[in-house]
Amino acid sequence: MVRRSSGRNYTPRPKRRGDEHRSRLMPLLVFLFCLLLFWDVAGPLGVWKYHRLCRRRDAVIAENIRKAKENSALAKEIARLKSDRSYQERVVRQKLGWIKEGELLYRFIPSHR
Repeated sequence: MVRRSSGRNYTPRPKRRGDEHRSRLMPLLVFLFCLLLFWDVAGPLGVWKYHRLCRRRDAVIAENIRKAKENSALAKEIARLKSDRSYQERVVRQKLGWIKEGELLYRFIPSHR
């Protein structure tokens, strides 16, 4: 099958007055697009800052979890100090060095030679 020609020859269209402006405008648009892309990545609200904020958020969450566990352990110790008489006595003896009535306390003084 052979294509028939319409009889018209192809000639490039002549440049219009607006074509010059388009050819000058294209590099400017490309530059502005690159500038906008750089601003999105490295700007004050860019991807890098977002990444840093996510890492900071994860560190704060981990610290909060650690503090919550520590608070829970302290709350348990407070409850035990309030209710358990033998635990109270043991803590007072260890931390304050108290002794019961009738007990003898021996202190060994290191010799200076």
